[in-house]
Amino acid sequence: MKEVFYYGRISTESQNLDTQIDRFKLLGAKDENIFLDKDSGKNDNRVELQKMLSKLRKGDKVVFYDLTRLGRNLKYLITLVEHFYKTGIDFQDLTNPFINTESTKTAEGELVFLLFASLGQYFRKSSNEKVKAGLASARARGKVGGRPKGLSEKLKEKAPVAVIMHKNPDVSIKDIMKALTISQGSVYRCFEHEGYDYKRQHKNTGNKNAAYKAA
Repeated sequence: MKEVFYYGRISTESQNLDTQIDRFKLLGAKDENIFLDKDSGKNDNRVELQKMLSKLRKGDKVVFYDLTRLGRNLKYLITLVEHFYKTGIDFQDLTNPFINTESTKTAEGELVFLLFASLGQYFRKSSNEKVKAGLASARARGKVGGRPKGLSEKLKEKAPVAVIMHKNPDVSIKDIMKALTISQGSVYRCFEHEGYDYKRQHKNTGNKNAAYKAA
């Protein structure tokens, strides 16, 4: 059954969440489906946000007061919105009504969707160009480098999405590999990069997320 989840956030103790909660309640929000953080929007690992993301299933909907409540890190916001689109999760911004999945049927809504998609493509292309420029510079100095020890810029962009997907018990490691077009080893490297304890997340060895088995 489709569920609607509500997310609110404030940055400081001097602010309060009443306005956001009142709007959610007017829409019939259930207490157990309201997730509230008191944390900076630049922190992508907010406790309540991560709890909500782990509960989302295809066909569910996320409602937030405005996009800045969801986050202030542009690259993370783009990653999150793209994840919603790819996994079939609806979303709605109560302050900006054209920022929601229903509005993609209108000219304004389609423009917003295309803007997010274009920004995502820009960041990915920009990251790739920086990597290529760095390699060219290294070669010019006679330094022949192999694979870097850390994650590539492209893989860093996919890391938070891999974590979000893995928190959903219905999504397997194989699903993540297919959706993000990365290897099994890269999936676990993404987890390590994000400081995500994937073994603790799914203690039950019978859970299909606990390990990857070739079909």
